[in-house]
Amino acid sequence: MKNLIKNLSVSALVFILLCHISCKKNNAEPETTTNNNNNPTPTCNFSTNVLVIDGIQKNVLSDSCRVFGSNYYTEHFVDAAKTEAITIIFDGTSIPAAGTYTAVNTFPAINATHVYVEYYTAASAYQPASGTVTVTDSGSAKIYTFCNLPCTDGTTTKTISVRATCN
Repeated sequence: MKNLIKNLSVSALVFILLCHISCKKNNAEPETTTNNNNNPTPTCNFSTNVLVIDGIQKNVLSDSCRVFGSNYYTEHFVDAAKTEAITIIFDGTSIPAAGTYTAVNTFPAINATHVYVEYYTAASAYQPASGTVTVTDSGSAKIYTFCNLPCTDGTTTKTISVRATCN
């Protein structure tokens, strides 16, 4: 009986010590690594005409660059049905000059230094809160670019990048 009490006492002591040690054990610090492979943000060094929505790149299939009313419109479609595109609207009836323009989300804000930008699908339209659009000359063509422009439809925000050409 003495051995039984001694064994139970030793077992209880070991059990208590193990519980105490496991409770006091510090959690390992979480590893902090930078994995750029998980970053969907494009670098925007595009050599072809593309529209990038939330890191998903789509080729521009067709363009429409024209004067409509008192503005110059440039639209770039990524589907044959022309239901998904980016449109950039400039002030005036002339092809825009090379330079940097501030993106705006309302028509009345369009002027010589501000352009209206809209990414749209058949279901929704997204405009930027801020950002810039760059127009570059390429021979007789104009190249329109912007990178990682946050655009919203009022509920959802999408990150949009583009390289598009009008001849």
